[in-house]
Amino acid sequence: MAKRLVVLSGAGISAESGIPTFRDSGGLWEGYRVEDVATPGGWNKNRELVLDFYNQRRKKALEVVPNRGHEILAELEKDFDVTVVTQNVDNLHERAGSSNVIHLHGSLFESRSTLDESLVYPINGWELKIGDKCEKGSQLRPNIVWFGEMVPMMEVAATIATAADIFLVVGTSMAVYPAAGLIDYVRQEVPKYIVDPKVPDVRKLPNLYFIPEKASVGMEKVKVRLGDPPCIRRAKTTGSRQSDRAKVVLRRRQALRRDVVLRLSPPAWPADQGGADFQHLRTTDASVRRPRGLELHRSSPEQSARHPVRRRQPDALVLLRG
Repeated sequence: MAKRLVVLSGAGISAESGIPTFRDSGGLWEGYRVEDVATPGGWNKNRELVLDFYNQRRKKALEVVPNRGHEILAELEKDFDVTVVTQNVDNLHERAGSSNVIHLHGSLFESRSTLDESLVYPINGWELKIGDKCEKGSQLRPNIVWFGEMVPMMEVAATIATAADIFLVVGTSMAVYPAAGLIDYVRQEVPKYIVDPKVPDVRKLPNLYFIPEKASVGMEKVKVRLGDPPCIRRAKTTGSRQSDRAKVVLRRRQALRRDVVLRLSPPAWPADQGGADFQHLRTTDASVRRPRGLELHRSSPEQSARHPVRRRQPDALVLLRG
């Protein structure tokens, strides 16, 4: 049975394709207050403004293409049982070939009834207009989870995270809740990779790897790290002629030996799979507390800053530098 790889992706992976992130000063949010375009109150105040705002985001999303980070996640389905849990509302994961994608914050390319949340419709093209109504006669709104609303897929995502054999975070600052708390539901022994140019504020967790790269570059390193262990073991132990694939993977692993690595706990990878490349730093406190309750309301980074979740910085992180 293939190992279960659970991925949490954020705005950073889509930014490389040309979709501005929420916090970028030059992004699509410039000139708009969050309260005006991404809250139920903003919708009730000016529906036409909100519809136009998301129409422009939808139009932009249709103009861009998936990048190498998206493609690698799709390619990993050949060797792993991959579930992508994304905070992004675009469809770049699906367009890259990922077959199991959960959208925590909804989808730009869906609308739903303002009267009955169960009535969800695909959007053909990029426009959703005043007067577009559901079968019950109610105005359609973007099927987006706005700030202050419940995140209905969070419980599903948390259940999937608890069953992960490998957990990967890519392109997110880990500042928007409840999505940022998903890593706390992953079992202690599971290797956890974080791919982002900046070190996120994460609590002390065992088996934590940090790759300080943008998504497309960092995902290449993750792919090498996960690799194809059976292929490598056969090439090393049998002494037979190595396959071209094995040679390529082995060369990549040898290149990784130049990396500087600090670990919180003993490596989860056997020595014949590259575990010997790591220096160890044991910690006397490897315990991880499970959250008492699952927060299901979406909060902005600003809200999280006003009401911070207490997190302890790791004594050390896995640093993979190429």
